[in-house]
Order: sequence, then structure tokens, then C-alpha cells
Amino acid sequence: DDDMAQVRMYMRNLKEGGASDKLQASVKSFLKHMYDQRKTHAKENTMLQYLPPSLLSQLKYERLNKTLNKLEILQGLPSKAAYHVSDMCEIRDIPPGTHIAIQDRTAEACWLLLSGRLHFSSCDGDLGVTPTDIVDPECLRETKATVSPYTVSAITAAELIRIDKAKFVQTMSQHDEFKHYLDFLEEIDQGIELGSVAVTAHRPEMETMAATAAIMS
Repeated sequence: DDDMAQVRMYMRNLKEGGASDKLQASVKSFLKHMYDQRKTHAKENTMLQYLPPSLLSQLKYERLNKTLNKLEILQGLPSKAAYHVSDMCEIRDIPPGTHIAIQDRTAEACWLLLSGRLHFSSCDGDLGVTPTDIVDPECLRETKATVSPYTVSAITAAELIRIDKAKFVQTMSQHDEFKHYLDFLEEIDQGIELGSVAVTAHRPEMETMAATAAIMS
């Protein structure tokens, strides 16, 4: 409460008349979200920073696995695919009003909602609040450019998983066992650029993560 009081005072004194009501509401909403998600005061973070990357990766996988497996493309893959995706994906916190997709623009990533609410709309009309918690999953199915079918924005502060399309293709292409499940991997040859995604040669040394072996055993 004392910290938020200082934030409110700062915004009131930001300029003559204070920051706009809309901006103040967005700042307070986002900070409340960060507090509720224990990202401003979690004491365990001090200890967790001493963990090796392999254990941090496993903790991240345990948290995200259930949400990641909502993706149809992962449901048809060996279970360890979700681990590799959890290791390369990002977790992002966004304030209300942030757009994560614009209709008919190139989709560069797939988003999965962890907390908060999203608004979907298109030129055909308003689809309402969070009709689905997955945004642009089709962009992960092929290397060529795909476009977003909807405009999607956060109407509250939100926490999301972001799976970058280029990183997803890169990660999947480094594991031969996935080629039987993903059609676009059959088309990838060493050093060849397909569509909008450049894929480099397979590097076996990148698969020697101890965490992966532990998770899949």
C-alpha cells in the first residue's frame, strides 16, 4: 500500500494536473497484476536465482506444460516436444490496451493466455472477450508467412506465453524425431530459407541438455 501510494503521488505530480486518468488506470492495473502474480515481492526469487539453468528449465516446464499442451500442434507430437517449446518460449506481462495481433498482418508468434482477459475483433464484427485463450496458433504450422485472422488486445493486464515462430521452427528442426509429425520439417534442408523463416543446419550438440534427459526419463 505504501509503495502504491508513492506511485499515485508520482503520477499526480508528473505534470500540471497530473497524468491522464487513462494512463493512471493502466499503470495501477498493471502494477496490481504484477503484485498478484508475485512478481514484485516474491522472496523465493532471491533463492531461485542460484539454481542452475537445467533446474530452472524444469521448473518452467512444470508451470507451462498444461497450457502449452492446449496447442493442437503439440498434442500430436512426442511429449518431450512441449519441454523444448517451454525452454524457448517467453513469458510476457502486458498492460491493458496492448495489441498482440492485428488482423491481416503477418503473425510472428503464437500467444497463450495465462492470466487476464483478451478482446478479439475483426472487420466482420466484435467477437467479444476471450473467446479463446490461444492467438495465432496457425503460424506455427508452416514456414511461409501467415496472417492474423483477428485483432487481439488485452482489456486487463495479462500474462502470456509467447512462442516465436522462427524460434519454434528452429527448435523443431533440430530434432529428427519430430520430422515424422511436422510436414514443414520434411521440406527443410540444411541452410535453405523457406518462406519467412531461415533455418540453419542441425546441430546435435544442442541436444545435450541434462534437463531434457531428466524430464523425459
